[in-house]
Amino acid sequence: MAITKKDVETLKEVFATKKDIEALKEVFVTKIEFKGLESKVDALESKFDKLEHKVDAGFDRLLTGQDKLMHELEKAREDRIFAFAKDKEQDLRLDNMDVRIKKLETVQA
Repeated sequence: MAITKKDVETLKEVFATKKDIEALKEVFVTKIEFKGLESKVDALESKFDKLEHKVDAGFDRLLTGQDKLMHELEKAREDRIFAFAKDKEQDLRLDNMDVRIKKLETVQA
C-alpha cells in the first residue's frame, strides 16, 4: 500500500504544518517566555509580601494606639462615675445642712 499525493494532501489538512506551527508560536507563550514570567511573578510575590508586612506592622501600631486610647477613655469614664457619686453625696450633705440650718433659724426666732 503506497501513499499517494491525495493521501499527503489529506494529511496536510489534518496535521499542522511548519507554517502553522510558526503562526501558533506568535499566539501562544513559549517555555522561555514562561520562565521569564515565573521570575516576574516571584518578584511580584516578594514585593507583595513586603507590602503585606508593612501593612501588618502599621495595623499593629494603629491597634496599639487604639488600646491606649481605650484605656484612657475607660479611666475617664470611671473618674466621671466617681465624681458623679461624690457630687451626689455632697448634694445630700448640703440638703441635710440646709434643713438643719432652717431648724436652727426657726428655734432662734
